[in-house]
Amino acid sequence: MRGWALEAGALVLANKGLVAIDELDKMSQEDRSAMHEVAEQQTVTISKANIQATLHAQTTILAAANPKFGSLILTNRFLKQIDIPDTLLSRFDLYFR
Repeated sequence: MRGWALEAGALVLANKGLVAIDELDKMSQEDRSAMHEVAEQQTVTISKANIQATLHAQTTILAAANPKFGSLILTNRFLKQIDIPDTLLSRFDLYFR
């Protein structure tokens, strides 16, 4: 019998744990926008092929990203040097090295 199946992504699989994301700045826009729900509501809602599901994603997210020009320029505004929307960036505590 043929049918559809849902496969959990990294944020759902890491429920009650930690997920590490490298190169956050290079993620697709769709994946970044899905992170908003996880950061705010700690769930992932899926609606595909007549399947509706809400999965738990109580996950700590550790993410790393690079500045647009390879290194931070201290005299320029930080937000102009990264390619991450403000709405997603506000969900993280920031550390610069």
